[in-house]
Amino acid sequence: MRVLVSLMVVGCGWVHLAHAVIPAAERNVLISLYVNTHGENWTSNTNWCQGPCPTSGVPNFNVAGSECTWIGIECNASETHVNKLFFYEVNLAGSLPPLANLTALTGASLSGNQLTGALPALTGLTQLDYFAADRNQLTGVIPDLTGLGALKYLYLASNQLTGPIPNLNGSPQLTRAQFH
Repeated sequence: MRVLVSLMVVGCGWVHLAHAVIPAAERNVLISLYVNTHGENWTSNTNWCQGPCPTSGVPNFNVAGSECTWIGIECNASETHVNKLFFYEVNLAGSLPPLANLTALTGASLSGNQLTGALPALTGLTQLDYFAADRNQLTGVIPDLTGLGALKYLYLASNQLTGPIPNLNGSPQLTRAQFH
């Protein structure tokens, strides 16, 4: 009986890892996010690594197909694309990687961290309806918002962004925006 129970547990673990796989380009964005923002120092990095994430050195990221279980990541129902990034006040420190390969991204909550450098381009993220990166230390200009027709909420206040506010005509759904 004990052998049968052990096989069932192993079998259940295997099924858990047999989830659909997001595209490699999306996985690479997530890994870059972890590396660029010092994921080892986040308040939680559950499931990003096989076993506990090391406090220094190169992490051994969890297997392909597990990304939708990584803390801070939400995927679509079929677990084939990353839909949301939830990293509100979790100690992200560093620069954001390019996000363009997260083609199904609908929301990103990155507020209240120590993000630095320029905001990555958001063009091409046609399903993005919520983007919050306020209360960080971002610098440079606000990126072009052309083609963000689904964008409803944009929060970039309390950063060191400079330059003009971009043309918002390409975002007819935009109901709330904060820049300063």
